[in-house]
Amino acid sequence: MKKFKKIVAVLLVACLCFALTGCEAVMEMIEQQLSQYEVGQDVDLDSLDPGSYEGDFYDLEVFEDLPEKYSKATPMFWRCESEDGGVIYFLGSIHVADESAYRFNETIMEAFVEADALAVECDTIAFESDYAAQMQMSMDMMYLDGDKVQNHMSEELYDGLVEILEEYPDTWQDLGYTIETLNMCKPAMWSSLLDNIVLGETDLKSELGIDAHFLKLAKEMGKSVLEVESVEFQMNMLSEFPDELYELLLEGYLEVDMKEQAEATEQLFELWKKGDVDEFTENVATDPDMDYTEEENGGYTEEEAELIKEYNDKMLFDRNIGMADAAEEYLASGKTVFYVVGAAHFIGEGGIIELMEERGYEVEFIGGENLK
Repeated sequence: MKKFKKIVAVLLVACLCFALTGCEAVMEMIEQQLSQYEVGQDVDLDSLDPGSYEGDFYDLEVFEDLPEKYSKATPMFWRCESEDGGVIYFLGSIHVADESAYRFNETIMEAFVEADALAVECDTIAFESDYAAQMQMSMDMMYLDGDKVQNHMSEELYDGLVEILEEYPDTWQDLGYTIETLNMCKPAMWSSLLDNIVLGETDLKSELGIDAHFLKLAKEMGKSVLEVESVEFQMNMLSEFPDELYELLLEGYLEVDMKEQAEATEQLFELWKKGDVDEFTENVATDPDMDYTEEENGGYTEEEAELIKEYNDKMLFDRNIGMADAAEEYLASGKTVFYVVGAAHFIGEGGIIELMEERGYEVEFIGGENLK
């Protein structure tokens, strides 16, 4: 397993874990009540609210514990304008960060304040306040028919993963898990927990993730928030991958030490701060036509390569198309949108920037060294 495969997972998907009761009777009762709830909502693009604030912008609560001076970070940042007068500022995000990312570059912050709306992959703040939606997602990540995760991976892999979890009990016990309740969870949840263990070995925090930061700001300002996807969409995607793929991905935790994975994640964050598109692409992005059987690309068997391609297609390239579609819709509204999704979605072949250019839009790179 190449290390960067797991790094991409951390980069693209927020580390979401749900505390589970492990009580099937309670979950069945809640499931009967869920039909009255909806996850996410449609937003009228003609009535976006750019939000407002009184006094100094940096007096907002989200800045209370962040540095007072502007950060030296110069992330990837683009501007795109349509013939209809719509403007999009594309900011490549990383879902975990530390305080060195803040306070954000002044050019980026001015674009955010100017925007009529913030667009993010999913509104995690709204999700966190929707108990019914959380329970639905939790149930989607569980076997409710008496099945166990041991039946979906080899005994050797299961024992190895349990051994890792036992080395880091606080990571999952503080969330209310036991090994018994974890055995009811699907492999996607195990992967999420293990990603959180890797994150715990770094100085990076998901609450300081770039999209999370701007989402908090938008909520404080009253700025409209647009969901490009949704938490429901992301979790459904993760839960639908076949067991064979998760077995292949989970084996990576046994092959590469957690501390080594943590170091690689921190290196990725440093690359993100530089905002060098070519260097970031070289270290992160994959080619849609990459041959994963080649040694330099992982040296997988034909069967494994097919699984990895399916993973990357659904996690990255297929989503890029949907994200470009959303960008076109925002541009057609004539509004200004500050658009923040995982940096890997923007770059390389099949990335959002390439897709927008192929559709006839001119996209200007104003990030990286241009921000200094």
